[in-house]
Amino acid sequence: MKTFVDDKGFYDVFIVGTDGDVTYTYFKEKDFATNLLKGKWKNTNLAKLFRILQNSNDDKVHYVDFEPYDPSSGSPAAFAGTPLKKDNKTIGYLIVQLPINKIDYILQERTGMGESGETYVVGPDYLMRSNSRFEENTILKRKVETKSVREALKGNTGWDIINNYRGIKVISAYLPFEYNELKWALIGEIDYSEANDSIKKLVKTSIIILVIILVLSIITSILFTNKLVNPLKEAVKVFEKVSNGDLTVKLEIKGKDEIAILAKSLNKTIDNLKRSMENIVEISKKLNDSSTDLATISEENNVNIEKISSQSEIIEENTEVLSSSIEQVSSGVEEIAANSQDISKSAQEMLNSSEETSQFAIEGQQGMENIVNSIHNVSEKTKNVEIIVSELANKAQNIGEILETIGSITEQTNLLALNAAIEAARAGKPEKVLQ
Repeated sequence: MKTFVDDKGFYDVFIVGTDGDVTYTYFKEKDFATNLLKGKWKNTNLAKLFRILQNSNDDKVHYVDFEPYDPSSGSPAAFAGTPLKKDNKTIGYLIVQLPINKIDYILQERTGMGESGETYVVGPDYLMRSNSRFEENTILKRKVETKSVREALKGNTGWDIINNYRGIKVISAYLPFEYNELKWALIGEIDYSEANDSIKKLVKTSIIILVIILVLSIITSILFTNKLVNPLKEAVKVFEKVSNGDLTVKLEIKGKDEIAILAKSLNKTIDNLKRSMENIVEISKKLNDSSTDLATISEENNVNIEKISSQSEIIEENTEVLSSSIEQVSSGVEEIAANSQDISKSAQEMLNSSEETSQFAIEGQQGMENIVNSIHNVSEKTKNVEIIVSELANKAQNIGEILETIGSITEQTNLLALNAAIEAARAGKPEKVLQ
């Protein structure tokens, strides 16, 4: 706690229960172990802040203005506090005592203020909240109710030539400072005699306004930025870890203000990023497995395609051989059919010759019988040829045997035809047969 008080520049730190009991203070002054609702200090500005916190239903930081605080020997003190919660239920209040010396130190800065320039702060009670450059111990003692102070407390910003709290003619610049329960007038003044020409007057006024704005910025940063800066620093640290690949880090969520909402959103972003990375890893593994399977299937397909191509070439060769053999068979069949027609025609001519030469019937009877027998033999042979041709068609794969059979049949047919012609010649006159 000592480090916390020293680092933050607080005067004291309090923990107050919901019933108003002061259960802890760092310096253990007279206000320790008292009750802010019923005890000796119930009319102090610390008790006033406790009642504000008790009546508010938010998690904001609330403030009370500087007043003399008797437990701290009457020194000017302001207080800031916020609820302490567990499971969304208020269990107490954390209150810090703000010293006035830091604000006074900033306002006593004289750079660029010349011989008579000064800046000071006035509260709504018209009492100074800082020491005067020209008087001592003016905090909460010196009353300043000038036109500039009244305008600033109304919320106006500007400058004017007035008589200041010392009765001296000055150029006075003013602007309001409001933050939660605090309402102050920031005043910057320089003697008119020191800034009597218009150019110098404008420069000095601008400097005063700039100094007031600078003072306002510094006061604001000292009093109110720690609550914002520290969570942002933590967020930066978390994002540095996330950028280095650590997706297990989380931001601690406190309260329900904008910082808490930001922390919640950042945690959600980290979770989504973690899930996305896990999905990408899983998809990569699946793609790797699929690529391996596809490569194996592709290799098998290439082997099968090579086999099919080889078999197709063999089938094509066999088809060409079979086609050639069938053409040869068809040619043999046509030749047999032509020979059969010639034999039939010769037999018909023989029959006609036998009718015309009936006078030689007796002598040629034996020859005719031989002719008839030859014709019957030819007919039977022709039937045998048809059977053989059918068998040849069914046995087209054995092309060599078919061709030998066709050649044998053709020779037999030619012999039969020759025999028939010889018999016919024997049976009749040669001249007639030749006709």
